[in-house]
Amino acid sequence: MGSTRFVLFLLCALHLSNYASAYDMIEKVVCENGEAYLECPAGEIISISTGTYGRKDKTTCFHAQMYDTDCRADHTRFILQEQCQGKRTCYASAFNSVFGDPCPGTYKYLKFDYRCIPEQFGLFEFCAIPCQGETLHLDCGAGKAIDLTQGGTFGRTDIVTCVSSGTSVADTDCSFYASDHLRDKCEGKQTCDILIDAAEFGTDPCPGTDKYLDLWYMSAKKVIEEETKVRL
Repeated sequence: MGSTRFVLFLLCALHLSNYASAYDMIEKVVCENGEAYLECPAGEIISISTGTYGRKDKTTCFHAQMYDTDCRADHTRFILQEQCQGKRTCYASAFNSVFGDPCPGTYKYLKFDYRCIPEQFGLFEFCAIPCQGETLHLDCGAGKAIDLTQGGTFGRTDIVTCVSSGTSVADTDCSFYASDHLRDKCEGKQTCDILIDAAEFGTDPCPGTDKYLDLWYMSAKKVIEEETKVRL
């Protein structure tokens, strides 16, 4: 997938780190070919937290066809964000046509978590997946600051992201939780540059495998951050 690829979701909602715990997490499990209806009260919007489509056990959505219990579709959460984030109501469908088929012949399910948060907390949220050797440049613009509440991981969890001729994907089950380093380097700044390299993060979760950074960050208004600190 070559050079830097940025996936931008303009209707994403922010659950501010100082407030997120105040809003109950709702878990949904949808068996393959089914759908779930998400609805938030008036004045609140959907904020997707996690999402997985595939199969990780033999008990959820029990079925005769459960041959593969270690499969998941790539970027499930991103797709759910595109469909539902920032809306008051939404249908989430568990179809191969939506997420792809990570394990053909196995009966799958969609599992995700979301919160209903006040509309006034809604801000722009971004996803960045830069490849090893690239430099990620974050720029939130004047009057805004980088918020890394969601965090990110450095490593490799699939065979399709950041793959081109000569790419090594020997290990597809390695990742390093890089959020602490990213916060120290970028949190609260308007701009920040991150070299996607093991030396930058201080560890190599899978030597010999080409890696990438899977990052979610938000562009938060500085005035909101300052007001939040005053309230605390």
